[in-house]
Amino acid sequence: MSQRERGRYPGHYLGLWHTIKGAKSKDDYLCICKGAIEHAYSSWKKDFETWNSQPQSVRGPSPVMVIATRDSTKANWVFDHVSRDYDLLKNPPNARPEDWVTIQVDSNVFLRQAGENVRCMIQRA
Repeated sequence: MSQRERGRYPGHYLGLWHTIKGAKSKDDYLCICKGAIEHAYSSWKKDFETWNSQPQSVRGPSPVMVIATRDSTKANWVFDHVSRDYDLLKNPPNARPEDWVTIQVDSNVFLRQAGENVRCMIQRA
């Protein structure tokens, strides 16, 4: 994402491609990504808690954390990690997918499938 493009989108952009492109396994990949994911989650969590503390009648849509990966395999790895290890992004057990707070989508399907509860989206770029 260029400097100009980053200015059009609120929030943070962490480009990790040069760091992760040599990862050979799921463990390597997640080990390299973990710090960036934790940084993004911490920033998102502050925004979410601020949003959540406002009266429901005046707050807008929930802040959403978006994580993009290069391919579907890596998206699966990150989805499993995020939806398991981050309290506010864990999906309720036995919940229907439309009630999940963390979803993994193909961007072409997102608009047809996303529910109002979405807090985090892991996407193949």
